[in-house]
Amino acid sequence: MIVIYRNFLNDINSGSIKKLYLLYGSETYLLDKGIEEIKMKVVKGFEEINFLLFEDKNLDIIQLQNACDTLPFGSDKKLIVVKDFYGLKSKSKKSKDESVEDFDKNVEIDSPQDLSFIDFLSDDICLLFIFYGNIDKRKKLYKNINKNGSIYEFKRIDKPTLSQWINRFFKREKKEIGKEEIELLIHSTGYLDKSKDINMYHVENEVKKVLSYIGEKETVSMNDIKRVIKEPLENNVFKMIDACLENDSSTALKIYGDLLLDGHSPFAIIGTISWGIKSIIKIKELKNEGLNALKISKELKMKEFIIRKNINYCNSIDYNALGKALEKCVNCEADMKTGKYADKGMERIGVEILLAELFE
Repeated sequence: MIVIYRNFLNDINSGSIKKLYLLYGSETYLLDKGIEEIKMKVVKGFEEINFLLFEDKNLDIIQLQNACDTLPFGSDKKLIVVKDFYGLKSKSKKSKDESVEDFDKNVEIDSPQDLSFIDFLSDDICLLFIFYGNIDKRKKLYKNINKNGSIYEFKRIDKPTLSQWINRFFKREKKEIGKEEIELLIHSTGYLDKSKDINMYHVENEVKKVLSYIGEKETVSMNDIKRVIKEPLENNVFKMIDACLENDSSTALKIYGDLLLDGHSPFAIIGTISWGIKSIIKIKELKNEGLNALKISKELKMKEFIIRKNINYCNSIDYNALGKALEKCVNCEADMKTGKYADKGMERIGVEILLAELFE
């Protein structure tokens, strides 16, 4: 969360930089910014001497200790950064043959090398551990850092915070963007989809694309975002299925045409339609089991708004109709694979016919 990041900034801006820090979590962007911020506070000159970075997976602990024992030159402090140290990583699961007792004995073992020197760091040293991902809080190293320094976890930020961050980004560039436009931008990037490995670097890149596209314009429009950031295929396919369920063939065909223009093949689209119908069947099954939209979203690892949108159709369409629609998709896909639509134009027409007749 950005609140944790601000707490970290307040910590290092307080005028009393600690000897030991650990920053970890899934938000790579904030972790990298954290390194930049603490570096600006600690390293005041002769960077080649007063800033050392260790990122070798086979870190030599003796070299690290020697670096910590060497005093800064021309600066009050020296910053040493250690990235993704294996002594913080969660251990793999033990085999069934190993007892719980054996596992507990191994919990405190970080590595065969001694890291006890971090308990006696000089006031002239700031040792910063950075770990991109989750760590094992049972590790001795984690406990030592927690005892002698400060630990901050930078998780993926929430929607309101991301909205504020995007708004400030555009304002710095003297551009105006509305709430609906920010909503579309966030949705289009897929940042809030926990099943995807996306961080704020990706969002920043998409924001920069929009800024580059609008040029001298002062206000960002919905159309600007739609032209620059393409929605994931599955999102558009669900919209297409929704249109078919509502007997709105013209909308379904327009979405299909746009997907083709974006470079998606008819074969990829038909496969995703099949996946979408299977997903609706699963939504219906879980709804009948008494699960709400949030629980179904977590179970299927799908966006909650898609679940809420499709859950409304569960009462109006039965398993038989969904099964027939899925069978039509399978037959259409089989026709493509067996060469019935040898001509590329016929492939397009085959999917158009499918969309027109999907729930008839």
